Amino acid sequence: MQSSSALSVVTKRNQYINKILHLPNCKNFEKKISAILNIPRKTLFFENCQILSKDWNFIKKDFNNFLLKNFFKYFIYNILLNILNLFGIFKKKSKPYNYDILVEGISSDAEANRWLELSKYVKKTCFSGNNFKRSESKKIHYLFFKKYFLLFNNNLSFLTKLKILWLSIEVLIYSIIDEKNYFLLFNNILYKYLKYNFIFSNVNSKFMIEEKFYATSELKNFLFKKSGGKKSACIQKNILQLGISSFISTDIFFSLGKNTAKIIKKLGGKFEEIYPVGSLFMEETWFKKKKDIEKIKNIDLLIIGINVKSFIHKLDITGNFEKGYYEHINWVAKFSNAYPKIKVVLKHHANHNIDLKEKEILKNSKVETIIKSKSHNKTYGYVFKSKAVCSFGSTMIMEFLGHGKSCFFLDPSLKAQQFYDCLPQIDKKRISTYSEFEKKILYIIKNKKFSQKILKKNVFCFESSSVSKRIFDYFDKKISYK
Repeated sequence: MQSSSALSVVTKRNQYINKILHLPNCKNFEKKISAILNIPRKTLFFENCQILSKDWNFIKKDFNNFLLKNFFKYFIYNILLNILNLFGIFKKKSKPYNYDILVEGISSDAEANRWLELSKYVKKTCFSGNNFKRSESKKIHYLFFKKYFLLFNNNLSFLTKLKILWLSIEVLIYSIIDEKNYFLLFNNILYKYLKYNFIFSNVNSKFMIEEKFYATSELKNFLFKKSGGKKSACIQKNILQLGISSFISTDIFFSLGKNTAKIIKKLGGKFEEIYPVGSLFMEETWFKKKKDIEKIKNIDLLIIGINVKSFIHKLDITGNFEKGYYEHINWVAKFSNAYPKIKVVLKHHANHNIDLKEKEILKNSKVETIIKSKSHNKTYGYVFKSKAVCSFGSTMIMEFLGHGKSCFFLDPSLKAQQFYDCLPQIDKKRISTYSEFEKKILYIIKNKKFSQKILKKNVFCFESSSVSKRIFDYFDKKISYK
């Protein structure tokens, strides 16, 4: 299968990042911080790849914060970080608690809830993060922390702290000479070093798992194993969109289905094994929650929205994204006006930011736009009340193809390349013209073909009623959990 132009753009961007990180001053910084913090240089190099990849803006074709013009605020932040590092005032507790699994990086109640099912199979689980509530389960322990962890003493000697402070002066000089904001790298590394040393001094766990594959950290994994951890893992929460999927770092990648994560290596990522388990989101929101979809009216055609405005700098890799996205919205509006008796709904997720251009296209159509879900089964409930389902790029299409639902990706002129590299199983599920879209949807509705006989559903997504059990069984059997 031929690679797309979008993959070519991302690959060249990754090569550019590699070139920058081999600049003499950047290598000097890497060498010195490695010696001071006793971190392997290869770990720091990969971590810096992750930092710069996250900072890249595909629309500007440049970095957001690595430019010298952003240097001053990062320099001030570095000074504050050094002051807090030098004068930690609270003593940390002497001994960490032991757990079987650490669920790391939780940032909301919804995210914490997705891991409750896994905790039922595990003797002792720790949830680490912020902005979520405790559950009633006595098997779960919690490590909540905000920036206050910087006020605790750490394992760095006073001499080492002075060396870090001196390195700040050197980084200042490197930044001016190379016209790069090296404090973006320095601050990230120092902050993560202090943060994860604090976490792993309080939590001793065999395994660590997280939800956001695009937020994995090579440095975090190193410090986790240095503290006695065995394996790190993450789940596939989304299609591996090219703009956010470079330099993934994990031991075990729990994928949606077979062959849904092949792109990781092409994007410079590293893993020991890809192991398909299904969708943790679908398990928690649909299979484990009581169904209340009677609150939702029947729908003929459901369009699952994606949040374009918040992530356009990561989505528009080739410059064709917006044209294709708004063309598919035009298709939906045209279809609803041509067939006013067919109920068409555009369902956005709760975090959707209002898109004025999308709103303008749909204002004279029969399309109903819904953001706030009437069901606690959320968008999953709407899918199960729909006859046909389409989306421009929602992962839910993969999930429901794996469960036999009539679903398609709307991809005008096949320009949405950022979603589909290394996913040949998707090719027959991509609709590239309005006439094809119209024909397929009318056929489904008129002939009541609301489900599909898919011979190889697992290449899209595993059946997802037991995702947590599959993850537990993997740890239990394959890595000697006991």
